[in-house]
Amino acid sequence: MKNKLKGSIISFLMLCFLSNAQKSEIKKAENSFNQGSYTDAIIRYKRLINKGNTSEEAFRNLGDAYYYSANYIAASTWYKKLFELETVTTNDEYIFRYAMSLKSLGEYEKSDQLMVKFSKQNPSDSRAQKFLAMPDYLQQISEYSGRVAIKNMALNSNASDFAPSINKNRLIFASARDSGLIASNLNKRDNKPFHKLYVTTVNNQTESLKVTKFSKQLDTKAPETTTVFSKDGKTLYFTRNSIKNGNFSRDKDGLNRTKIYRSRFMNGKWSQIEELPFNGNGYSVAHPALSPNEKKLYFASDMPGTIGLSDLFSVELYEDGTFGQPINLGSEINTSGRDTFPFVSASNTLYFASDGQIGLGGLDVFATQLNDKKQYCIVNIGTPINSKADDFAFIIDEKNKAGYFSSNREGGQGDDDIYSFNETIPLLIKYSEPIQGFVRNIKNGEALANTTITVFNSNSKIIGKSISDDNGRFKFDVKYKSGTYQIITKKEGFQSADEPFTMAISRSNTNLTLKMTALMAAVGTNLIQYLNTDPVLFKLNEHTLSPAGKVSLSHVADYILKFPETHISIHAHTDASGAESYNLLLSSKRAKSTMEYLIQLGVNTNKLTYKGFGETQLLHDCNDLKNCTHDENQKNRRSECIVSPNSNKQ
Repeated sequence: MKNKLKGSIISFLMLCFLSNAQKSEIKKAENSFNQGSYTDAIIRYKRLINKGNTSEEAFRNLGDAYYYSANYIAASTWYKKLFELETVTTNDEYIFRYAMSLKSLGEYEKSDQLMVKFSKQNPSDSRAQKFLAMPDYLQQISEYSGRVAIKNMALNSNASDFAPSINKNRLIFASARDSGLIASNLNKRDNKPFHKLYVTTVNNQTESLKVTKFSKQLDTKAPETTTVFSKDGKTLYFTRNSIKNGNFSRDKDGLNRTKIYRSRFMNGKWSQIEELPFNGNGYSVAHPALSPNEKKLYFASDMPGTIGLSDLFSVELYEDGTFGQPINLGSEINTSGRDTFPFVSASNTLYFASDGQIGLGGLDVFATQLNDKKQYCIVNIGTPINSKADDFAFIIDEKNKAGYFSSNREGGQGDDDIYSFNETIPLLIKYSEPIQGFVRNIKNGEALANTTITVFNSNSKIIGKSISDDNGRFKFDVKYKSGTYQIITKKEGFQSADEPFTMAISRSNTNLTLKMTALMAAVGTNLIQYLNTDPVLFKLNEHTLSPAGKVSLSHVADYILKFPETHISIHAHTDASGAESYNLLLSSKRAKSTMEYLIQLGVNTNKLTYKGFGETQLLHDCNDLKNCTHDENQKNRRSECIVSPNSNKQ
C-alpha cells in the first residue's frame, strides 16, 4: 500500500511539474511575441504545438509571427489551422490577414472569398469598402502593369538590403550585412544583424562594385534605415531606432520605437545630429520624404490620430529649420492597414507602400497626385514593380525615367533586395473629377432643392451620396472605374427617378441632369405628355387602338393604379376630314375604346369618364384633309388622358 501511495504521489508531482513547465513555456512564447521577438516566438510556439498544444492562441500568434516577419506563405498555413478549429473566437482581423497571406500563394479567388466575408462583417472598414468598390481589381491593376523593366542590383547581399535613396551620384541604402553577430547587435524581431547605412556610387544605374559604410558619425548600436537628402546634399533626414546613451533602447512594453533624425554635412562630415520634435516615446516615426520644394516633410507613423496600423503624415518645414504640426493625409490615402514608405516625385506624385489598399499581396506600391483640394485618385502601379510579396521603398527620377525599389520576392539574393528600373511608359493616373449636375422637375424644368442623390455600383453598393442645394445642384466625390452605374433620386412629393448611366474615366467632369416626376400631376394635365410616353393615335376613320397606343395607355394605367386618387377624363379627337357629325361620333367611339382598354388594365370605372370632341380641337388647324400633311392629320387623330377636377377629392 505504501508503495502504491508513493507512486501516486510521484505521478501527481510529475504532472504538476509538466503542467507548470508548459505554462512557463507558454508564458515565454507570449513574452517573445509581445516584444516583437518573432523568431524566438516561432521556435517556442512550434515546440508547444509539437507537444500537443493546439490552442487558438498558439495558432493565432504563430500565424501573426510569420505575418509580421513578412513570411506570408508560412502565415497562411497557421491561419488555415486556426480557422479549422471547431470553435474560433478570434476577431475579424485574422480573416483579413489570412486573405492577404493567400495572395502570396496566388490564391486570389480564395482570398477574395475571405474578403467578401470580412467586408460583410466590417462594412465600415476602409479595406472592406475599397475591396467592394473594386471587384475587378486584378483587371484594373493590369492596366498599369508592364510599364517598366526591372533588374536585381549587384550590390545586394544574402542579408536584407532595402530603402534606397540618391544623393548626387551616390546610392545610399540600408543593409543587415556584416553588422556583427553579438547579441547586442541582433534584431530580436528576426535574430539577424541590425540594419546600417551603406553607400555605393552609381552612373546611369550602374553601381560601383565597392560598397562601404555611409558615415562613421551616424553609426550607433541601433539600426539606421531610410534616408532622404536635400537637393544640395547638405541636409539628411534618416530613420533610427530609439537609443539611450548611445545604446539600443526599449520602452516599458519591451518595444523599440523608431524616430526620425536630422543631420547637417559640415567640415566634411555629418554632424549636428538632432531628433525631430514630433518624435515620441510611445509611438514610431519613420521613413522621411521631402516635397519637391522641400517645404514639407512626409513620413509614416502610428502616432495618436492614426487611422490604421501606420499612416502617412506631412509636416511643414520652415526656412529657419523649425517644423509645424504633423497632419494626417486623411482616409482617402490612409487605410485600416499599413500605409508606409512615402516618396514624392518632382511632379508632386506621392508614391507609397500599403497593404490596406487593394493589391497583389503583402505591401504594394501605390501612387496618387497630391493637390490642394485633397481629392486623390489612388492607383496600384502594377507589375513588375508589385508582386505577391512585399514591394516598397519606391523612388523615381522622372527626368531620367529611372528609379529603385525594394522587394522580398522570390528569386532575390537575400531577404530584401534592391531593384533598379527603367520606365518605358510613363505613369498616367486616370481619374474622374467629382460627378455633378442638376435635379429638375420633368414637367417644367424647375430646379428641385433638397433632393437626395445616391449612386450604386454594379454590385448594388452605395458609393456616393449627395443632396441638391437651393439651385438643384448636386456634387459628390467618388472614385470611379469605367462601367455602368445606377443613380437614384428621392424627394418628398416626387416620384423617385431610377436611371443608369455609363462612366468613362477621364479628367473632365461628368455632368448629369436628373429629371424627376412630380408625385401628383396637376388638374388639366395630359398624362400622355406628362409621363413622356408616345401619343395615342388612330388610323383614318378607325377607333381601334394600335399596339403602340396600348403601350402608352399601360403607363397611364400604372400611374392611376399607383395614385388611386387620380381621376381621368378621356378626350378623343379626329382630323378635319368628313362631316362634323361623323367626326363627333367617331371621336366618341375612340374615347370609349380608350376607356375600355384602361378598364381592362385594372383601372376602376369610377375613375374614368370619356368624351368625343370631333374636329373642334385640332392640333393643326386644317379646313380639310388635303390642307394638312400626313403627319399633321395623324397627330389630330388622338386620345388624351386629362387629370380631372375630381382628383384628390375624398
